[in-house]
Amino acid sequence: MLKSLLELRLKQIGRAFQELSWYHFVLFAALLLYITGWLYKLLLQQNTATGIAAAAVLLVLVLHLSRNDKRFLAHLRQAPSSIFWLEYTLLLSPLLLLLAFTANRFLILPILAALLLISCLQFRFAKARRAFRLTFIADACFEWKAGVRKSKWLLFLLYVTALASCGYAYTALLLLWFITAIVSSFYQAGEPLLLLILPERGPKAFLYYRLKINLKQYLTLTFPLLLFYCMLHPKHIPLAGIFYLILLLVLTSSILTKYAHYEPNRPVSSAAGFLNSIAFLSPVLPPLLLFPLVNAIRNYKKAINRLHLYLDDFNQ
Repeated sequence: MLKSLLELRLKQIGRAFQELSWYHFVLFAALLLYITGWLYKLLLQQNTATGIAAAAVLLVLVLHLSRNDKRFLAHLRQAPSSIFWLEYTLLLSPLLLLLAFTANRFLILPILAALLLISCLQFRFAKARRAFRLTFIADACFEWKAGVRKSKWLLFLLYVTALASCGYAYTALLLLWFITAIVSSFYQAGEPLLLLILPERGPKAFLYYRLKINLKQYLTLTFPLLLFYCMLHPKHIPLAGIFYLILLLVLTSSILTKYAHYEPNRPVSSAAGFLNSIAFLSPVLPPLLLFPLVNAIRNYKKAINRLHLYLDDFNQ
């Protein structure tokens, strides 16, 4: 069973790679080399290595709570925890391998144990219930309504934890980064054509409208958290402000990517998702700080051209 599942995952990855161009692989190779060297230097320091290990485990927990194939795997295997553990171990294998070549190799066992605990989390697949109203989300932010209903408990946990940890340097910012990653995932599929044409705006006006309401919704959710953190750490205000602006650019890039590759009721391409992943890494990788801005400008032009196919009549 495990062998068949691994073969299925490899085929899924292979299909995703088929949509990438040659320059994506060059960019990926260069990024991989840089991240490997950068990460290895950080792992040589015990405090930093512990923080990275904790962040990696938290990332796996976020992935485990948000993945949508748990029901499928539960049908394949009565206790799918071994499948989860193997997948998560393979996912973190580069980190584990780098740790093995440092004096902090003792962190490997705690990481594996934490992955086992996460893999053993039980899920009850409840029957569909009447959806509750999300009054704090604007009706026009339909991506938010769908995304929050799907990840409401995970977002709530991250947000409360971020508020509780504002007294600790950088922890709340790291959790805000994870929250932004979840919000960015709301824009991975095109809405039905009816929702696209409902505002009755031309391409440029439509993009401005979508960016305005979605960024406003993000500010409403996250700015109080940033403000509380800055009140407790006034010396971090410049860094926190720059970090927050980059997060806004990451979200802007995700929204524009969606419309640059828009097809009604279809997910964005793997190539677009790959570039979004690089934009997501930019807040913690200094050489990539300008990538979200460049990607947003590039996708804005592509989105205008793409939306002309559907909204050109409203330019009259």
